[in-house]
Amino acid sequence: MDEKIAKDWVAALRSGKYIQGRNALCTMANGFVHPGATLTDGAEAPAPRNRRYCCLGVLADLGVKAGTLSDQNDLLEPAVLTLATVSWSGTHNRDPLVHLSAEWRFERGQQGLPGFDFPSTMKLSNLNDRGVSFNEIADLIDDQWRSL
Repeated sequence: MDEKIAKDWVAALRSGKYIQGRNALCTMANGFVHPGATLTDGAEAPAPRNRRYCCLGVLADLGVKAGTLSDQNDLLEPAVLTLATVSWSGTHNRDPLVHLSAEWRFERGQQGLPGFDFPSTMKLSNLNDRGVSFNEIADLIDDQWRSL
C-alpha cells in the first residue's frame, strides 16, 4: 500500500471526524446505503454527522477528497473497495487482510471483549463489522500497511 495514503488513512480513522458504521462503505443514519453521498464537504470539514463509515469507506472518502475518486462511483459498492480505490491506494485487494497476534486476541479477552473467537488473519471489513474500533483498526493498519 502507498505509505502516504496509509498514514493519511490512519490519521483519518483516529481523527474523530468519521462516525463508525457497519456493513457498507457509507450509510445514512437510517441505515440505508447512500451511494450518491457527496463526500467532498471541504478538506478539513468533518464528515456529516448523519453518515456512518466503515473503515474502508474512510479510505474511499480520502480518495474522493483527494480528487482521484468519484463519490458517484467509488462508494456504490456496499461493502468492499472498488478497483479504482484499490489502484489509487495501492492496496493488494478490495478488502485487505490483517494479522491478529495472539497477544491482540488475548488482550481483547482480558478486557471482556470478544477476542479468542477472532482468527489469526481477518479482513478489515469483518473487524469493523464485529465492533473493533477505528482506533484499534488504525493501530493494525499502522503496523501492517506495507502488506495491505
